[in-house]
Formats: sequence, structure tokens, C-alpha cells
Amino acid sequence: MKRYYLSPPPTGPVGTILGSLFAILVVVAAFLFGLFVLLAAAVLGLLGWAAFAVRRWWLQRNGEYEGPASAKSAARSPAEKSEVIEAEYTVISRRRE
Repeated sequence: MKRYYLSPPPTGPVGTILGSLFAILVVVAAFLFGLFVLLAAAVLGLLGWAAFAVRRWWLQRNGEYEGPASAKSAARSPAEKSEVIEAEYTVISRRRE
């Protein structure tokens, strides 16, 4: 059975060396492309983080941002920690003993 190739495999040492160099070049180019994509994703993530940090700083500067709930409750004085809830209620049924 005879095999048919689009371009036949290299038969001489020069073709083998050139084919190997081309394969190495393709692998290096793929690595650099992946590195570029990873770098672009890292830069976008860093820009997004910076935008959120600047916004939070701006809101804190204007007094509109109070921070997470745990930090807010820890910063309260003991008098502020006790909360009183006022309500009105109606007894619907009484339990007789």
C-alpha cells in the first residue's frame, strides 16, 4: 500500500534539520502567544481590581461606604451594640392551662 502525502516527509539531513527547526519555532510561537494571552488577562484583572479599589476609596472619602458588616459591628461602641426593636402586636389566640 502506497501512502500519499500533501508534502512528503524530509528524506535528507537538511530537510530533517529544517523540519525540526520549524517545529521548534511553532512550539515557541505557541508558548509566546499563550504567555501574551495570560499577560493580557492579568492586566485586565489588575485594571478591574484597581477600578474597584479607587471606587471604594472614593466612597469612603465621601462617607458613603461603611465597609463589611463584620467590621461595622466590631467598630460600634457597647451602647450602640444593644438594639431595641419597637413593635405592636395583637394576641390571636390564648393558651389555657
